[in-house]
Amino acid sequence: MKQRNHSDLLKTQAGRFSPAIRVAAIYFLLSVLWILSTDRLLEHFINDPHTITWLQTIKGWFFVTVSSFIIFYLVWVEIRKKDLIIKTINESQQWYNALASHLPNTTVFLVDEKLTFILLQGKESIKLGLVPEQALGKTLQDIPFDTTVRQIMIAYLEQAFSGEKITAEIQSRDNWFELRASPVPEISGKPRFVAGALINITQQKLNFRNLQEALRKAEESERLKTEFIENISHEIRTPMNAIFGFSELICDPEVLPEKKEKYYEYVRESGNHLIAMIDNLLHLSDIQKGVVHLHKSEFELDDMLDRLSEYYKLQFVRAGKKVEVRYQKPSGSNIVLFSEKSRLMQILSNLLNNAVKFTETGFIEFGYYPENRNSVLFFVQDSGIGIQPKEQETIFERFRKGKAVDDQLYRGTGLGLSIAKELVKMLEGEIWLLSKPYQGTCFMFRIPGIIVKNTWPGMDEKKPARILIANLSEDKGPNVSEYFRTQKIDVTEHSGNEKDLFMQLKNAPPPDMMFLYSNPDLHKIPAVLFRLRSEFHPFPVIIVADRHNEDFKRTIFASGATEYFLHPLTDHETDFLYRKYIYIRQGARFSDKE
Repeated sequence: MKQRNHSDLLKTQAGRFSPAIRVAAIYFLLSVLWILSTDRLLEHFINDPHTITWLQTIKGWFFVTVSSFIIFYLVWVEIRKKDLIIKTINESQQWYNALASHLPNTTVFLVDEKLTFILLQGKESIKLGLVPEQALGKTLQDIPFDTTVRQIMIAYLEQAFSGEKITAEIQSRDNWFELRASPVPEISGKPRFVAGALINITQQKLNFRNLQEALRKAEESERLKTEFIENISHEIRTPMNAIFGFSELICDPEVLPEKKEKYYEYVRESGNHLIAMIDNLLHLSDIQKGVVHLHKSEFELDDMLDRLSEYYKLQFVRAGKKVEVRYQKPSGSNIVLFSEKSRLMQILSNLLNNAVKFTETGFIEFGYYPENRNSVLFFVQDSGIGIQPKEQETIFERFRKGKAVDDQLYRGTGLGLSIAKELVKMLEGEIWLLSKPYQGTCFMFRIPGIIVKNTWPGMDEKKPARILIANLSEDKGPNVSEYFRTQKIDVTEHSGNEKDLFMQLKNAPPPDMMFLYSNPDLHKIPAVLFRLRSEFHPFPVIIVADRHNEDFKRTIFASGATEYFLHPLTDHETDFLYRKYIYIRQGARFSDKE
């Protein structure tokens, strides 16, 4: 900001006293003219000194009387002008304040060259730290508020004093303001004041962001729908072509009966695939129209899950995949649940179908455990390709299709998980997932349901869980999750070679669960797993690998590994494994007395 010179300061001071200077100048001129003119006239017409003295006395009194009236008149005129100016200023300020108070989300201000607030009207500036009652008469530098905002405002206002009109945006925490400032023109050409406004545009910013997000979602939805239409035509055409093609071969008399039976199996699989796809489309349509109704009843949960297990085991046998299907049936369980059986079956089927699609080796496991008398938690876990972190947030959206790590797109309509989520919501439950690339995925959902009958033992009847955490690398100790340190669990740690590990296992009761950390010598793990399965009572063995290797993963499952995880284990993963292999196998988390 430019400094004022002395001539500008004098002009300013003289302007303040201009009425008094005018009155003094007029009085001085009248006095000089009266004295000179009257003295000349007396000397010209009268020669008697006594008479001249008397007349001069009268002349003085006359001058004093007349000049008093003239001075009174001049002062009265100036006072009238000043009162009129003050009245006009007050009326203008009242009008300006009234106008400012009706401006939405706006604070108006007026500052001088020292950036002192002469006017600050409006409450929006409080969100910036500028309180009108505290800021009036103070400079920006003297007001305690956000340092960054103060520096930005000073820079813009100094720029306005150079003659520019300013429009800029200022952010303070979660609030956005638009600063508008213009110099107030003076006769001298140099502005002495800057007037402006602070407009709260936070809502406009949020609306703009929401519009951008809505536009992005609309474009994404349009893209997904386009892909869905293209994909659905392919999904329909592929099984139809298979049905027509193999049907013609079955009707060919030259085809051997053995091949006809194989072709018939292809036709049946294609027909089932087509029916499943159409069912998903119909289910989605019913959900969107709100015509899906719930019919709750009592049913045996284990009987329903046993049938699911047998069905999917048969599917893998027919497909020729070396994937183990496990149903974690709680020991001694015989639960009768009051809920919607068909919708629960549909949810589990959709999750299992998803696991089948993305699992080529290892296992698919599902089960449940009651959390209390009115809530049951279900899980479906696989050792497939896993889900990328960026895909996990949108995996439940409609038309989303799973991708491998190399962006290979898998077959399907992208509706199974979306339908499962909608059905879980209809049952007033919640669904979520745990997943890492290469490691696999675990979907979990919780639904309210009255447990009519429960034969599990209470927790007070169980023995303390024993967990062994082993690392075959002698120079590297086992990584014990903090989760185990906060639980009442008998944890044994081992760090050393496999001979010492087997000696320790022979001299102690078998663990309920074992975490085996892999080391750079991956070839040792399959041999260790083989000995564990052949020489000791079976117990779950979870392999925790430092890095992913697909061949190693396939080998350890063939050697008897129960699960495969990538280091480091999260607390969520550890909690899930503990619940799965300790709670479910030893009993429920509550007893009939609760």
